[in-house]
Amino acid sequence: MKSKKVISLILTFLMVLSLFALTGCESSAPAKLGLGFVASTKVADATEEAEGNGTTAAVAAAVLVDANGKIVACDIDEIEVALKFDFEGFANTSYSFSSKRTQGDNYGMAAYAGTTEWYQQVDAFGKVVVGKTIDEVKALVSEGTSSEEVTKAGCTIYAGEFVNAVSKAYANANVEGASSADKVAVSISAYFSNAIDASEEADGKIEADIAMAAVATNAEGKITACQNDAAVAGVSFDMEGYAFETEKIETKREQGDNYGMAAWANTNEWYVQADALDKYMVGKTADEALTAMDETGAPNADVAKAGCTINVFAAVQAIAEAAK
Repeated sequence: MKSKKVISLILTFLMVLSLFALTGCESSAPAKLGLGFVASTKVADATEEAEGNGTTAAVAAAVLVDANGKIVACDIDEIEVALKFDFEGFANTSYSFSSKRTQGDNYGMAAYAGTTEWYQQVDAFGKVVVGKTIDEVKALVSEGTSSEEVTKAGCTIYAGEFVNAVSKAYANANVEGASSADKVAVSISAYFSNAIDASEEADGKIEADIAMAAVATNAEGKITACQNDAAVAGVSFDMEGYAFETEKIETKREQGDNYGMAAWANTNEWYVQADALDKYMVGKTADEALTAMDETGAPNADVAKAGCTINVFAAVQAIAEAAK
């Protein structure tokens, strides 16, 4: 009788141990990280009453995808890059940009529309996405309308661009090293990079660099996978404040070898250098990530040795922000 009890206890212990092991394996299953970006630009002419602008709405998404092709984590942010000029063709760069998630409650959707705030709605959409394949994600919107599953979850704004950004992130989910238990975050920011007033000789132009990063971090706050990208938003206008239509925005990664850095600067192409920076960031905390550059944005010796010799200020800031 005693031996039966002992055997029973041993079997129970082995079952518990087996369940614990399975749970542990499941929580640490490998997952791939991807970053997605979509943008659309609208232009408006300047008048005596109001400035003209070229406004780019840019959405960035980060996803973790497991071995079964299902999304296990998702984060989304959006930034509106409004490039302004007046009816005499003078550029305005006296302001800065911040993403909707960064603005938080100050974005004002709750007060304006009598609903939950923007970041809360996007977080609700992100929860719906988790556990789905990309085909299931694409089915969440149809003919300009979000599905009932999305609206019931708490995302009442149209989710079409969120789906598009997640779809691109899913397609780009090729960065290894992350676990399905990791936290994933995306960051997106913009900085004025060029501004020229219109003249009789040439049209005016304003440009802003958009930097973005998807980062996975483990329980210790260390980066396990990273992917950064960049794009340029711009608008041209004449001395009377008339704006010209803009071309579709492609990120530097999307342009690939056509970006032309290798030919122009006799160095590695932009995406190759960005990959080198991403690999360097693995194992770093957010604070440690910031040490990848000096005060001018030049890469430190280790980053340069790894193969990234370009100015990394915007990329490092984006990576560190996502890793927080």
